[in-house]
Amino acid sequence: NTIYTITLSPISLLISNCRFENVYYTVYGMNANSDTCLLRLEKSVFLGGRDGGYAAYIFGNYAFLEMDECLVSRMYGFYFGNYATLTRNRFEHWASNSGMRINTGSHNRGRIIISCNEFYSFKSHVIEIMGTPNTFPIIINHNTFDSAGTIMSGAHIRLTLFSRLMNGKLKIYSNNFLRGDQTVWITGGNSPGNADTLDLRNNYFGGRSTAQINASINDFTDDITVALAVKHQNGLSNLVNDCQAADTAFDFRMQTNPAISQAMVASLYPNPAADFFTLEYPGLTAVDIQVHNVSGQIVYQGRGSAGKQTLNCSGLLPGLYIASLRDEQGRAAQLKLLVQR
Repeated sequence: NTIYTITLSPISLLISNCRFENVYYTVYGMNANSDTCLLRLEKSVFLGGRDGGYAAYIFGNYAFLEMDECLVSRMYGFYFGNYATLTRNRFEHWASNSGMRINTGSHNRGRIIISCNEFYSFKSHVIEIMGTPNTFPIIINHNTFDSAGTIMSGAHIRLTLFSRLMNGKLKIYSNNFLRGDQTVWITGGNSPGNADTLDLRNNYFGGRSTAQINASINDFTDDITVALAVKHQNGLSNLVNDCQAADTAFDFRMQTNPAISQAMVASLYPNPAADFFTLEYPGLTAVDIQVHNVSGQIVYQGRGSAGKQTLNCSGLLPGLYIASLRDEQGRAAQLKLLVQR
């Protein structure tokens, strides 16, 4: 077990198609307050050892993090600076109660985007926001939160507010909040009797009743000293299975093939499915298809043609699966499939 595998002080770095095992600070960035530190992690695997550890631990007013298509397993959460974009990653089996921590309390610039990720089997808070995101946006969209197989003592998203959320900088939409006792847990705000509104209606809450969702949320209706009231009634009735990453204000791209980042138009139905499901990709004659379970095991691999492909899922165990599609130009799509009987 090593303490620092890679340090940035401050320099920029691309890590692609790598594998790290049994390390503590995989990438440690510091002193990014007066110079720029750009870190991009893509298509890499980070596996913790006995002592957990961090895939990335960077901080500073000018620390930029991009992470795409990575797996982080058996580690602690994340600690990053004001600018971060995390897309299409899988985070599983937090090593302790540590989550993905965002500190907005002392900064007046930044942009945090967390899109199209899977958070699976965690013990406590997954995303923790400390402070109040009034000066720069935090966007959390098209993610799946599922604490299956773990005794959970925290929330999918925890907010510790320092003041009222008046500028609408926090956006949480099109996420799947599946198994877990606490969905959103909010404390603080120092504004007794006054509350702003956080609209969570455009999220899927796993088919739970209104009473069950209410019980999983702590907000102004539970404590009048909390400066935020959550609106969730009449939310989404179906699992969100597409990936639409939020637009980014910065784009640290070091790869030479721009087609990699282009999205494919694709859909999947029915969802949930019991015996068969169909993938549609209009205008394309051939795509490579992979379907894998939440543990990353490939359960189907083949090639589709003629704009659509119907697959048999009757032999799959009930649960969440990911269908990945890629065409010859490098355009890709990931769709979530829920097998349910």
